[in-house]
Parts: sequence; C-alpha cells; structure tokens
Amino acid sequence: MPVVDGAALLAAMSASPDLASVPVVVMSSLPEAAIAERCSGYAAILRKPFRVGEVLRLVEQFARSRKA
Repeated sequence: MPVVDGAALLAAMSASPDLASVPVVVMSSLPEAAIAERCSGYAAILRKPFRVGEVLRLVEQFARSRKA
C-alpha cells in the first residue's frame, strides 16, 4: 500500500467529486506557514496541543455551514 502524506491526501480529495466539499482540519505542531507551504485545500488548522473543545467547536461550525 502506498504511503500518502497530508498534501497528497488533500490533492486527491480536491480532485474527487465525492470528497471535494468535505472540510479538512489539519492538526499539527508545525506553524501554519509551514503547512501552507506544503498543503492547500484545508478548511482550518489546529495547532498541537489542542483541546477537545476546539475540535468540537470546529465540527459544530462546519456542520452549521453545511446546513445553510
């Protein structure tokens, strides 16, 4: 099975009609600038360490925006 990094996964999702609209949250200890150099197409970034409340807030935010 080939190894797929985050950038490749985001590119594949963007190219898929079934997955292109799924919001992706990147969870990383790297600064956002470093992530932006390697990846595009993500909806948000959570810096590690993060709190569960931050994850739940983003899930709720994306769920609300999909209903609108």
